Amino acid sequence: MWVDEFLIPQREAIRQKLAGMFGCDPEELAVTRNTTESLEIVQFGMNLQKGDEVLTTTQDYPSMITAWKQRERRDGIVLKSIPIPSPPESQSQLRDLIERAITPRTKVIHFCHVTYTAGQIFPVKRICQMARRLIPNRLLSSP
Repeated sequence: MWVDEFLIPQREAIRQKLAGMFGCDPEELAVTRNTTESLEIVQFGMNLQKGDEVLTTTQDYPSMITAWKQRERRDGIVLKSIPIPSPPESQSQLRDLIERAITPRTKVIHFCHVTYTAGQIFPVKRICQMARRLIPNRLLSSP
């Protein structure tokens, strides 16, 4: 009842205010129920072809892995899971493990900023800089 009476009618007003805050058109903004739903929209909307690689880690959120596995079955993409030690030796080790896994077929690097199990913090900026350098014009997403 609360959702129907309050949340749904307020969603458009919230979207309008958020668009103003971010300086974009409200049509460019989607309000979703949660992070999983938002990221799955991105995962299923990416233009990936058979043989394209998606790199992820052993510390990623299970729902995200499930979505990639569905794309693997449906579209023939290749999902590669990078083993991440817990705890790692350093932030550089995390970046290096991802760097070594990149191949010419890599299109997506998917990893958590902060993992849900161990609270491991990944060096997002350093990984993105490395990925842009190594795979320019091929990297579609680094959530």
